[in-house]
Amino acid sequence: MNTHKHFDKKDKNYRRWWNITDRFGFSMEFSYNSTSYHINLINFSDDEGEWGFSMAIRPIAFYFHVKVPRALCLKESRELCASVHGGGLWWSLWGSPWCDYPKPYGKWRDGNFNFVDFFLGKSTCTRTTLEERDVLIPMPEKSYKATVKMVEFKWTRPRWFAKMVTRADIKVPEGIPHEGKGTCAHNCGVDATYGMTTGKCHSIPKAVGILVGHCLSDRVKYGGWSDWEWRKPREKMTVNKSAAYGMKCVEDKKVGIINPNAETA
Repeated sequence: MNTHKHFDKKDKNYRRWWNITDRFGFSMEFSYNSTSYHINLINFSDDEGEWGFSMAIRPIAFYFHVKVPRALCLKESRELCASVHGGGLWWSLWGSPWCDYPKPYGKWRDGNFNFVDFFLGKSTCTRTTLEERDVLIPMPEKSYKATVKMVEFKWTRPRWFAKMVTRADIKVPEGIPHEGKGTCAHNCGVDATYGMTTGKCHSIPKAVGILVGHCLSDRVKYGGWSDWEWRKPREKMTVNKSAAYGMKCVEDKKVGIINPNAETA
């Protein structure tokens, strides 16, 4: 039997695993930073057999899982759970834990009831454009043409007060370049930001500043910060050669797409 443990100070989680054999073992997790309310009994039967139980009452949460031979599991994965979130009660009475729709059984077995909607009425959202203007986004290498809309979002309920938030919707047709995340074949090389919707914002100058800060932050995070001119042509983009599908891929420099039939170096 081998054991190991982990303590995450940031998320305030303590985890410990006991592996008795490859087919049998159990794990436990304790958290004192939870934001949920739920109780859950679940059985996973798809790959390795596993039974689990969890319970959470904010801020305390407890999880316990037992890995067992496949023969000790049900034919299909099932869960028995109840949780409270989003202003409602959600339940699953021995239903599938996966998000497969439509469900082969009635809503009474897998559904929800929203108390906020029941007592206050359903929420509706309306958008009102307050101002629209063509602007230039100042970046170190040059300025990019963009359109900024100041939009007021208003949420109302029949039996409650309205909530209003003003945001900026920014569109940059040319795109502001930066390096891609580099986590998969499709996001290697040069990427670009073509627009964004800000959080709470009450002026166009502030919206422009938010976009500039976002793009510069991406350049720092993903590389390319020292390349002020940003003159990297698309044909020089590199592609992860151990890409999806398990085949050797290189980039077709003429059209900028992945060509699986091209010769590799």
